[in-house]
Amino acid sequence: MNMQIRTLNLPQLGFVCAAAAMLSMANAAELKLVTTELTLVDGRTVPGQLACEMKDRLILYSPNLGTLASIRKEFVATYGTGTNRIKISEPRLLTPVEQKKLDWNGWPDAVPETGPKPDYTTQQWAPPKRLLIWANPGQSGRNDEPSNWLVFGAPLAEGETWPLSLEPSKRFAMDAWHPDDKQ
Repeated sequence: MNMQIRTLNLPQLGFVCAAAAMLSMANAAELKLVTTELTLVDGRTVPGQLACEMKDRLILYSPNLGTLASIRKEFVATYGTGTNRIKISEPRLLTPVEQKKLDWNGWPDAVPETGPKPDYTTQQWAPPKRLLIWANPGQSGRNDEPSNWLVFGAPLAEGETWPLSLEPSKRFAMDAWHPDDKQ
């Protein structure tokens, strides 16, 4: 399945990328989150914290920083805040195929409209210190190859490793990943 939006629940990401521990990147781009609101081409809005803009997608944290999404620009009409909005596409109806590709049902960590609030909706997440983004969306590659990753925030220090595990046989490509920051 080729999903165009991937939402990742941060506490469940511990298994995702042990190979990132092998990266030896001395520099990293600044990780500065910007409060923004996307308006999808079908009129729905997506509030969040913009982490970065790539050629074909926007990387966005949920408002409470508990979830991360990679949203293809082809489905975004505008984004920004107030009158300071960037226009990407004209509003339009989505075809059934596009609706399936977009697969956006809101942030998984949002408070439900009815019923009790689950614990995860009341947790406060600290701003991320580091964000790794797969540099070549739609293409596979080796997780242990530094050129396959864009790094925002804290660079990996010499000899730094993350206490994660991933079987070498399980190769995959992620659009965005926020490692569990250690204090």
